[in-house]
Amino acid sequence: MKLIEDSDIIQQLSEHLNSLLSVADFDRKNDESASPSFNFKSDDPFFLPIDEPLKEIIYRSSYKQLVCELIKRIQIPESCVDIFRSEFDDELVMIFLVSLKYLTQGVTVEEHEKGYIVHCPIMISDLIMPVLSRLHSEVTYTFGEFSSYIEAVGGNSSSLFLNAKGYNAVSQFVQMFVADELGMPDRPVYQNAVLL
Repeated sequence: MKLIEDSDIIQQLSEHLNSLLSVADFDRKNDESASPSFNFKSDDPFFLPIDEPLKEIIYRSSYKQLVCELIKRIQIPESCVDIFRSEFDDELVMIFLVSLKYLTQGVTVEEHEKGYIVHCPIMISDLIMPVLSRLHSEVTYTFGEFSSYIEAVGGNSSSLFLNAKGYNAVSQFVQMFVADELGMPDRPVYQNAVLL
């Protein structure tokens, strides 16, 4: 089973990513939404760029599916609600909770010639962009690194195996996800396999 198909792992990853939501971003969004002309449903797309050499590899992977699944799960963690309540009144916290719960369900991700465009309502775009950008940077970097390792062993991904530990749960997932997508086994297939 691929990692992306394991809903328990995706849920745990979501919880780690959700802990990255910043009160400061919510404060700026609150100030922005106070404008009488603010339309909370208007489209406010943002871009997740992919460098040319990696584009084809990433587009063939299930990364877009992962991003879409994670977007649907972005929420203020229950363990962090009190932090938000220390900065905002209960009504505003509830508005943010409901906005994330429902507006994330309509977010779409489309392939573009230079990456992915994430179409999302302005009410949540600035809230989810930092979380997705951080993940995206790590995913694209890891695809680049692991692809160069595979190239160095003549394209035989079975000559490698992943035994590295990420410095946090998100990094660990990214390494496992990319290795899985590139066909790298999680244990040596050959006696002279190269450890990553």
